[in-house]
Amino acid sequence: MPSSLPSLLLFLFFQRTPWRANMEDVFLFCDMLRGEDISEVLLRESVNFSGWPSSTERLRSVRWQLLLGTLPDRCPPGEFLSYATEAIKKQQQDWVQCIDLVEPFAPHRDTREGDKTSQPKKKVMKFDESSSSSDETTMGENPLVPAASTYYAQEHRYRILLREIQKDVERIFWEFSLFEKKSTKVDIETLLLAYCLLHDKDYKQGMHEIVAFCYFCVYRDRELLKEMDPMVRENYGEVMTFLDSAVEHSLSTTFALFCAILNEGDTFVGLSRFFYREERCEQSAVLVCAERVQQDILLTLDPPLLHLIDSEYGISSATYLIRWLRLLFIREFCFSQVLHIWDLIFAERYLHQRRGRPYFIENGIILYISAVMIKHVKPAILQGADSALRVLMKYPPVTDAFPALLKEAVILSNGALQPLLSVTSPTGVVAVDEGAVSRQGAKLSETIKTLEVILNRSTTDETAPDSLDAMVDCIAELKKIRDVLLYGVSD
Repeated sequence: MPSSLPSLLLFLFFQRTPWRANMEDVFLFCDMLRGEDISEVLLRESVNFSGWPSSTERLRSVRWQLLLGTLPDRCPPGEFLSYATEAIKKQQQDWVQCIDLVEPFAPHRDTREGDKTSQPKKKVMKFDESSSSSDETTMGENPLVPAASTYYAQEHRYRILLREIQKDVERIFWEFSLFEKKSTKVDIETLLLAYCLLHDKDYKQGMHEIVAFCYFCVYRDRELLKEMDPMVRENYGEVMTFLDSAVEHSLSTTFALFCAILNEGDTFVGLSRFFYREERCEQSAVLVCAERVQQDILLTLDPPLLHLIDSEYGISSATYLIRWLRLLFIREFCFSQVLHIWDLIFAERYLHQRRGRPYFIENGIILYISAVMIKHVKPAILQGADSALRVLMKYPPVTDAFPALLKEAVILSNGALQPLLSVTSPTGVVAVDEGAVSRQGAKLSETIKTLEVILNRSTTDETAPDSLDAMVDCIAELKKIRDVLLYGVSD
């Protein structure tokens, strides 16, 4: 690895390794700390499928927090760090309150250390005024007839929730050593218990996979940051402090992400509508969406294929689409591909929020991804009903066709994401006026000269820190030139 600071940065930036992606994140958040609006970059990269799979190593949990609103996306110049610090503190405070809901009923509550012989003698409990009284009796709750708000009723609800959650958590067989640890399973159980108790909701099968995926993304980002070169940490202390703090407390960060994905409202994704049926609705939202994918969107995309699945084979949309939609394709695609799909979902939600429109996942990109997925396995479906059911229930791996699949879904949706394709397609031609080209050419020439001066300096030069700052400025300038020439951004 190169020893000089400028050479190190060039090495990290241009290598196809996790280092390159991590340095891109460092530079990105440097811009944000300086007060620049990075939302356009986040959105553009969310729809840039040409970078897959090399973009897998981006710090997804941090980027998602910006897109989901759990971290501030826009702040006054120079104020991002203080705003972000307050948001992270708020996440931790909210998590402490959730723990207060869980801890009274946790299995370890009766194993606290202490000298039991020195504890005062407990009084005999009576449950109503008709019971005999003395100085050694006290009124208490009747565990056999508990009121809904009593400790016994809440403990009973806790135990029912825990039993259902543990059944699912024990079924997590992902190929990551993290999920073999008992502590990981306890964390996932605690996160789910906290959500259900906080929102007074029952646990629904499959929610554990959403939590586990968020949990792993936070864990993975923390590990990527640990591997960051000490020289980078030294020279980007402020940015690294922020990035570390954004993933340091894995449970509070995971919980914030999970709630932002499940909760309903203008600033959330609203996935809970796919798990819980509203009382005023005859059919659950996920069933309605599954039927819409197969009966409406697939009809537009490939009418003969719909006729084959629906009329000849008699395959109900609920048979396979409920799982696809509820779990946001976690079981249908590999880890790196799910990261890209979630990028799309969260970017779509962010665009709606920025335009002052409510976001409804029932009308979102995931429906169009589902329809294109059905079309993608058409050859197997044509082989017969058994083959069709098998391929829809256990979706085959998608490799080189994955970027094209997502791009087709975005185009088919004709929604908020589609305009972004025109500035991310590697084959698209962006009209740039001659004056802008000339100006950018002059800037590029000056930037190249600066880089040449930096790289010709001695590795022992005392001005190395200044060289590093100049390198950062050069990279920022190159990005701006790129945006003008490739993406049509105003200069």
